[in-house]
Amino acid sequence: MTAEEKIFIQKFEVAYSNHLRKIEFYANSFLLDMELSKEVAHNVFLKLWDRRESFNWEEDVLPLLVTMAKNECLNILKRNQLRLQHSNWLQYSNNQFMIASLEKSAQVDIYGKEVQLLINKAIEAMPPKVRKTYLQSRVEKLKNKEIAQLQGIGLSTVEFRLACAMRIMRRYLKDYIYFLLWFFIQ
Repeated sequence: MTAEEKIFIQKFEVAYSNHLRKIEFYANSFLLDMELSKEVAHNVFLKLWDRRESFNWEEDVLPLLVTMAKNECLNILKRNQLRLQHSNWLQYSNNQFMIASLEKSAQVDIYGKEVQLLINKAIEAMPPKVRKTYLQSRVEKLKNKEIAQLQGIGLSTVEFRLACAMRIMRRYLKDYIYFLLWFFIQ
């Protein structure tokens, strides 16, 4: 076994242990069958293994895994669609809804909760005065001048505190910055 193959194996094992459950639950949210969802997740990782030499392991693997799982679920639901169409209208309409959801879904579903948790942690990590200024600016949508008047501080102090808050946010969200940019550009 070459050194390159050992690296592939190691990175694959990390991806497998970190993301298998996420992919299983993602698939189950559409298939509503945990055993079938586990099969989908394993098929996704088998396909990743087959692509291991052409995949850029420096990139985040989760978006690729989600896309692969989405496609697997779509294929399964579409195969079942013809059978359901003739047998049970209620199941057929539910299947239609799942297909539509998958076709319109984005990776935001997976990342949204993780990003929100990181934002909450970042806010908790801020010093109290910085946190108060940040929340007044971003949550209450107050202007810097209004914040300065409410807190009895100068405008430059408000700007300084907001800059501190943004540094803390960047530190907590550094792994998601490209995802957030992609999300807001869409």
